[in-house]
Amino acid sequence: MPSNAPGNSGSTELPVTSATLDAKILIVSADGTEPVLGAIRQAADYEGIPYTLYIANRTPGGFTPSTLSDGDRHAFYQGIVLTTGTLAYNNGGTWTSAFNTSEWQTLWDYQAKYRVRTAIAYAFPTADLGYGPATGVDATTTPISASLTSTGRTMFSYVNAANPIVITRAWTYLAPAAGTGTNVLLNDPQQHALALVKTYPDGRQVLSTTFDGNFFLIHSLALSHGVMNWVTEDCSWENATSTWRRRSTTSSSTTTSTGWDLPHQRGRLGSSRRLANSETSAIPDVGPASPHGVQRRGHDRDLQP
Repeated sequence: MPSNAPGNSGSTELPVTSATLDAKILIVSADGTEPVLGAIRQAADYEGIPYTLYIANRTPGGFTPSTLSDGDRHAFYQGIVLTTGTLAYNNGGTWTSAFNTSEWQTLWDYQAKYRVRTAIAYAFPTADLGYGPATGVDATTTPISASLTSTGRTMFSYVNAANPIVITRAWTYLAPAAGTGTNVLLNDPQQHALALVKTYPDGRQVLSTTFDGNFFLIHSLALSHGVMNWVTEDCSWENATSTWRRRSTTSSSTTTSTGWDLPHQRGRLGSSRRLANSETSAIPDVGPASPHGVQRRGHDRDLQP
């Protein structure tokens, strides 16, 4: 854990229930080199989800409220994915968080104000995320046979729950679920929580997994679709003008896409589709290379120059 890791999270922001959310997600990386970043971007590309990549250490202190919304009823992102729980990176031999205290608060306030879900692709288990004390294991030498809980089977309904999801070739933290507001999705035979959703008193929801990932690992491939569906609240295309609506009946927010001319992209978000020639380009990926060989034009964008 970096010395400046975030403490207990919280927000006093009240929800803006009539807000409009742009139909894209924000992916936040510490320095752009995390192995799990390749898995996140591959999942978003495969699902056809527009996203912006924000690499935090390039602009220290630059993650401000204006990055996320107009401050009123227009939110720029409908979901957020963090590579790691603390956004830690090696800064000249010292592990440090790429976010300062103000930037973490900006994130939490945005989540609470616009009821935007956040997924953490690889988290060290903390009490704030809903875990008890943790130990670390190398799943390369000791693969973990994980099972979906009843809630997990609903979220990952496309996975054959009769067979275990084997986590291997990745460092994994083992910890029990602890505290209130936790809903375990995946556990091991010893009932360690490997993935759970934490719901906070201020209304925020965070999904975290305690094992590393990469674009070629089977456990990353198996779970990424369900995680992306959860983050976007299982959106679907409403019409040919790229307006998205949320299936959830608990939010009165509308979700619209601005600046994306995709009249041919219809059907349920997450379904596989063929990219039109005008959408493809040989833009190299950041981190592990994508096996698909192409990237959607506009996806390979950072908020920094």
